[in-house]
Amino acid sequence: MSETLRWLERARISPEAVRDALWTLRDPEQARMAALALRAVGPAGAGALAEALEVPEARVRAVVIETAALLPSLTAALADRVDQEPLPWLRRALVRAVAPRSPARARAWSCAPDLTVRAEALRACPKDEASASLAAAALRELDPGGRADPADRVVRVVRVEVAWHACTILAVYPVADTAEILRSLSRSPNPFLASQAALALVAGGGRAAPSMGRLFDPAVPSDLQGMTKLRDEDPRDLELAEIGLLRGAEPLLLRAALGRLSSSPATSAAIAAALSHPLPEVRKLALTALDRRRDDPVWEAYERMEAEEPEPELREALLWTLGRRSEPPSLRPLIRAACRERSPSREVAIQALLARVKRTARARTQEAGEALVSRLRDGSLRERGLAAEALGRFSDPQTAQALRSALPQAPRELRARIEESLQRR
Repeated sequence: MSETLRWLERARISPEAVRDALWTLRDPEQARMAALALRAVGPAGAGALAEALEVPEARVRAVVIETAALLPSLTAALADRVDQEPLPWLRRALVRAVAPRSPARARAWSCAPDLTVRAEALRACPKDEASASLAAAALRELDPGGRADPADRVVRVVRVEVAWHACTILAVYPVADTAEILRSLSRSPNPFLASQAALALVAGGGRAAPSMGRLFDPAVPSDLQGMTKLRDEDPRDLELAEIGLLRGAEPLLLRAALGRLSSSPATSAAIAAALSHPLPEVRKLALTALDRRRDDPVWEAYERMEAEEPEPELREALLWTLGRRSEPPSLRPLIRAACRERSPSREVAIQALLARVKRTARARTQEAGEALVSRLRDGSLRERGLAAEALGRFSDPQTAQALRSALPQAPRELRARIEESLQRR
């Protein structure tokens, strides 16, 4: 019997037992099988799944939210959980699950104090006059012209997303007295927010800066069919796809524009810019599209994404991408991530750095060695073990001394890994 069927059989016999198992699981794939088994066994399983929305492991909780979203009967339970969820990326998932089934809640959340909730709610709101009023209110509250960007990278990036969603609504349903805010946003360093603000400004009767003129090129396809017909060997068509990526608001159209750009080797700068797109799924597609490119804009975009990306899934995808690459410019953001304090993805960064150090001697630089030594001294037990394993691949005397110095005070399981690393040298 497959493991999936075993979970289903357990859920049929005792949904409570499967719910309790979710409280102890750490592997998201195991959790997915358990959650789907609960979903399949009717009301008792749905009730157990609702109770599992509070499991302590964040990645397991994400799976439970994703599965519970498939059951209309759990919409209220998911909505009630939004204010209790401590992690912003999971609050986003909860809103994403509830909003399509409850437009009224989406409208209410569009004014929520939490910017992550507000961004997802504005995205879910139908584009109509009522939503336009909410979008205008959201922009006024952000006060982009009167307050400097906050230091917190999550807040900074999500503020851009909130403003972008608001502008996409106002570009269809203009609201009076927003021209000054939109004019300010049209000067944003984020090209996608600047473009949407310019479109909304013109829709409301204002004038965009001359530099924004190409946004209004009538040849840019406005539908999916037109975008897919663009040719990736034609420079003019690639220009139209780049403008489409700047001014598009619908995810399918943005995906098609990025697909056109991804088919040409001459578009790395435009794809690299998309790593700062307000929509997380566009950033994900852009990261994949850059995987084999070696142009200077790629390294700059990696650096920016490592410093600013708020979504854990995308941060981890970036780190594993950096771990797979071998070019020297891609090593620096990975080292920085491995040293970043209070980062939930730091362990993943160390794992990716370990994989890279194992694969190629070009990664065994002095800077990488110093970063690993710092994790050997000050990291969690798991991080110290990974750092010890990686340092065993270095040949310089400084890393050998660091390993020997860490040996006397190391717990037993860590001591074994340090000794193994010393023997490897």
